[in-house]
Amino acid sequence: MTELQEELNLDFPRCLEADFPDDLPGARSAFESVAAAIVGADFAPLARRSPALNGFDWRVYLRCSIARMVHAGAALRRRGVLSGRMLDYGSYFGNFALMFA
Repeated sequence: MTELQEELNLDFPRCLEADFPDDLPGARSAFESVAAAIVGADFAPLARRSPALNGFDWRVYLRCSIARMVHAGAALRRRGVLSGRMLDYGSYFGNFALMFA
């Protein structure tokens, strides 16, 4: 019988450093700024329209978004986009736009 591992330490988001050295600092900074800004915020109005968001852990969601953010930054660079502004990219709080500001 295989033993179930209760915890998996990914060392997140540091595990992204080797692959995304240019993007991780901006993504982490954007996460920290947005996470600090939403402390104590009432998201009940969002949950009224989207009941699945009731009790949602926004800080964890935003932290996990760091992975999406670094991939987006790398994809833009591969396409030759080296400067500009981003209005939004599937984020609730503008963390992607903040990363690219």
